[in-house]
Amino acid sequence: MNSGNKKGHRVVSSSTATTTKIDTQTTSSTIGTGSVSIFGLGSVQFSGISTNTPTLPFRHAGEQKKGHGGFADKLIIGIDFGTTYTGIAYAYASKPEEIRVIKEWEGDYTIGCNDFTKAPSLMKYTSAESNEYTWGYHINVNEPGVIRGIKLDLDPGRRDFYKKSGSAADATGNIAVQLEHTASIEQAHLYKTTVDIVSDYIRAAYTYALSQIRTQSIGGFVDGLKKEFAVTVPAIWSEEAKTSTLLAVRKAHIDFRVLSPADLITEPEAAALCVFHAFSKTGLKIGDTFLLCDAGGGTVDLVSYKVKATKPKLELEEIVEPSGGAVGSMMLNVAFDNYLKNALGDAQYEEFFKSDCYKYHEAMAKFESSMKPRFNGAQEWDEKAKRFGKISFGEVTIKDDPQKCISKGHLTVTGKTLFDIFDPLVTEIENLVTAQLNSVKAKGGASTKCIFLVGGFGASPYLQKRLKALAGESIDVIYPPDAWSAVVRGAVLSKIPNVISVVACVAARSYGVRANVVFHPHEHTLKAASHKYFDYFENTWRIPMMEWSVLKGEELDREKEWSVDFFRAIPLDYKDEDLLFECELEECDATFPSQYPWEGRPPSLSSLPALPSHSLDRPPVPPSFTHSNKLQVG
Repeated sequence: MNSGNKKGHRVVSSSTATTTKIDTQTTSSTIGTGSVSIFGLGSVQFSGISTNTPTLPFRHAGEQKKGHGGFADKLIIGIDFGTTYTGIAYAYASKPEEIRVIKEWEGDYTIGCNDFTKAPSLMKYTSAESNEYTWGYHINVNEPGVIRGIKLDLDPGRRDFYKKSGSAADATGNIAVQLEHTASIEQAHLYKTTVDIVSDYIRAAYTYALSQIRTQSIGGFVDGLKKEFAVTVPAIWSEEAKTSTLLAVRKAHIDFRVLSPADLITEPEAAALCVFHAFSKTGLKIGDTFLLCDAGGGTVDLVSYKVKATKPKLELEEIVEPSGGAVGSMMLNVAFDNYLKNALGDAQYEEFFKSDCYKYHEAMAKFESSMKPRFNGAQEWDEKAKRFGKISFGEVTIKDDPQKCISKGHLTVTGKTLFDIFDPLVTEIENLVTAQLNSVKAKGGASTKCIFLVGGFGASPYLQKRLKALAGESIDVIYPPDAWSAVVRGAVLSKIPNVISVVACVAARSYGVRANVVFHPHEHTLKAASHKYFDYFENTWRIPMMEWSVLKGEELDREKEWSVDFFRAIPLDYKDEDLLFECELEECDATFPSQYPWEGRPPSLSSLPALPSHSLDRPPVPPSFTHSNKLQVG
C-alpha cells in the first residue's frame, strides 16, 4: 500500500465531529474529484483525483442514478439474503406507501413450510464443473450435495467469533461446525468461490422476483423503469464481508452493476425503518428510546434508537454501539441434531442417517416446522408432545430405551429436551439484550421504552416469553405484524426520500489509514526508531503510523464530514502511471486501536479491500507538483 505523508496532529472538535488536519505543500493542485462510501458511516471523498473505470463504481450516497427510458417513475427493490431464508420486496417511487413482498416462490419441495414470504437460501449444483444448479424450494433437502448456510462464509475472518458465539448451543454445536458440514464441504467439490455461489443464488432469486413483478404491470413498463436497490447485511459483519456481499450481488445480474456501498444497509437498521414507520402514528415522541432486536437464522443484531424528530419526517439516531452475535435459530437445529446423535449413539445415528436419509431429514424438518415455532416452555410442551414431538425411525431398527423416550421405532422429544436445546442460546440473547439496555442506561437520558423483536427467530414464543420476563413491566416487548419481512421492507423504505431515516450512528469499530509522520526521538518509541526511513523530498526522517479518522464508539452525524489530508510526492519527470494511487482503509474492533501498523495484527485489526486505484489526467501544473488527497468521512 502507498502511504501518504503527514504533517500536523489529530484534533477532536466535538463528540460528533472528528477532523484530522494535515498540511500540504502550497504547490499542490486539484484535478477532478472521486468518492467512495464507508458503509454505515457516510461518504469518503478524495479531492484532487478523478476516477478512471475503478473496480467498483463508487459514488456518493446522495447521488441519483440516471434512469433508462422515458418513464418518470422508479422501481425500488430490496434484497435480504439471509443465512436460512431470502426475501425480496419492491415499491414504485410514485406509490411509496405500497411496499410489496414477493410471496409466491416457485418450487415443489415446500413440506414443513408455514410461510412463503421468503425462499430457502439453499443451493445444489448438478456437478462440480457445471454452472447448472437448483435453488430454494426446487431443492429436496434429503438429497446429498445441498449447500446451506453459505452466507456466513462471506465473513471467513470471523470464524472464531462464530465458534465463540455458538458454543452455548452445544460443546460441538456451533456455526463453524454447521458450515463445515454443509457449505464448506460441498463447496470443496466445486470450482466455485463463496462469492460465486452467493451470486448464483441471488441471480436466480432476483430473476424469478423480477418475473413476478412483471406480471403485475402492462407490457414492458417494468423493464423501462430505472431501478434502485438496497441490499441488507448483518450489523456485526466486517467491512470485508460487506464488500464480498456487494461483489456477489454486482456479479449476479446486469441490473446490479451500478450498486455501491451506499446501497448496503444493516439488517437491524432496515428493520427499524420498517417498524418505526409502522408505529409512527401511534404516539412516538421525540426522545423516546427503543431497542430493535433482529433475531434471524444465523445472527442476532441489536441496535438502540432514539426518536430525534417526527416532522416533517421521522428521524432516528443510534444511542450506543450496535451489538450482536452468531446466535440465530440455525443453532437450535445444530443442537437438535446433536441431541439425536447423543440419544441414538454414534452407531445407530449413522445407521439412521445413511439407511433412511429421508426419515432423518423428515425429523429435522419436523423440528423446524412443528417444534421450534410451538415450544413455549418445558411444561407447556409436554402437553403437545404426543402430537408434535414424535420422531419416526422408519425402517431402521432402533433399540427401545425408556430413559431416552425411545419406544417402538419412535423417539418422543420431551419438554425438558427442548428446554436444554433452547435455554443456552436464549440465555446468550438475554445477555446481549441486557448489555444493550445497560449501555443505554449508562449513556443517560430516557430509559428504553420498548423492545421490538423482528426476524424469523423473533417469532419464537419461548424467546418472547423469556425477553418479557427479562424486561419486566417497565419495558414492552412487541413482535410487530409481518415482522419476518420487516428487514426487506425496511430496505425498500431506505430508498424512499422524506419518509424516515437514521441521521446519526455510533461507530462499531475504528477506521483509518497509514500515514508517514516526521520522526521525533523524544515522542516515538525505541521500536518506532527501527522503522524510520529518510524522506529525501522533505529532508527529514519519517515513520509509518496509523491515522484513525473514526474511533470506535464515536457518535457520528451522517450529514457531517470527517476528513484527513495527506500528500504524495512524485518525480519531477512524472509519467501517467505515477499518477495512479491506491489507498487502503483499515478497520479495528479493539477499543483502543494500534498506534503503529507493525504492533501485531490481532484478529480485530484487518484491512478492508483496497480502495480502487484512481488516475489523474496529465495536468498543466508546475514541475514541482506534489499531489494532495483529502479523505472525508461523514
